[in-house]
Amino acid sequence: TRGREASADRSRRRWPSPPETNINPKMIKPIVDAIIELAKMGVQVFVTTHDYFVQQCFDMAARYQPKGKNSLRYNFISLFEDGSKIRYENAFCLDDLTHNAVVEEFDDLYNREQGLIYDNRRK
Repeated sequence: TRGREASADRSRRRWPSPPETNINPKMIKPIVDAIIELAKMGVQVFVTTHDYFVQQCFDMAARYQPKGKNSLRYNFISLFEDGSKIRYENAFCLDDLTHNAVVEEFDDLYNREQGLIYDNRRK
């Protein structure tokens, strides 16, 4: 990531560029795991993404982490347009967001593909 790499220095906060940029998809989980390890060391990390796999990796980490005093607090934030205003919502897991452009587009793509598959079978 360009010049804004995460750091283990607890007195600093870092905003990494979207972690999936130009990355082989098989490397997404190890990158997410590394970011989580930084958070466990006390670094406050903000991650922005439009990648389905990145957001799902963080969501699974939030949902299935061991409970206890060392649990991390995840906060998922969604920005969305409401008329002429930009609004936001936040939640501790993705399912609690009512606006999630990444999942909405993933679902739309899936539905378009299914339409093509089933329309071609009828011909």
